[in-house]
Amino acid sequence: MMIECAKKYGAAVRIGVNWGSLDQALLARMMDENQYAGNPLTPDAVLRHALVESAVQSADEAVRLGLPADRIVLSAKVSEVQGLIAVYRMLARRCNYALHLGLTEAGIGSKGIVASTAALSVLLQEGIGDTIRVSLTPSPGAPRTEEVVVIQEILQCMGLRSFTPLVTSCPGCGRTTSDLFQRLAAGTQTYLRERMPEWRVSAPGVENMTVAVMGCVVNGTR
Repeated sequence: MMIECAKKYGAAVRIGVNWGSLDQALLARMMDENQYAGNPLTPDAVLRHALVESAVQSADEAVRLGLPADRIVLSAKVSEVQGLIAVYRMLARRCNYALHLGLTEAGIGSKGIVASTAALSVLLQEGIGDTIRVSLTPSPGAPRTEEVVVIQEILQCMGLRSFTPLVTSCPGCGRTTSDLFQRLAAGTQTYLRERMPEWRVSAPGVENMTVAVMGCVVNGTR
């Protein structure tokens, strides 16, 4: 039914596979075959291959039902960095379908940001990935906009896309006698992001700028 609706309305379909709810018959068959292989893989490796096989088979079936291949996006739900990298490398070798990157259930705060950055940066650097997302657990009461900011900063720091001027600021050291530069750096970054909707129209290209905020006597600030 979903494929028929997508065909009718010209919509794209994202086909996702999740290693927490993988087709158990497929996984059992592949585990059995691996057990009798001459050089068996580890169970984790078989699981990754099963994810890839399930995704590709599902996409191929959608094509058989009449959905154009260029309207299919594959997504593998993996919550471990090395597992995500391995699965998407295999998907990229196996097929030409568009791939949606995202470390699912990445976590909260710095752990989620670091894990997502570590996984996505490797794949993006290798040219793998067509759509992307960052999946963070927000702090209580916090909005989900942090996910958007993080993925924009990943893309911009890698030189793939530009969204807003980047702020370069020093970390501070024993020569720093004031927190002025810290407050200035935070205020500058907030100001740049708040003005971007206006500047995007009135000053095209401003998103490629880098703004430096320094705070020690070596750089002329006390």
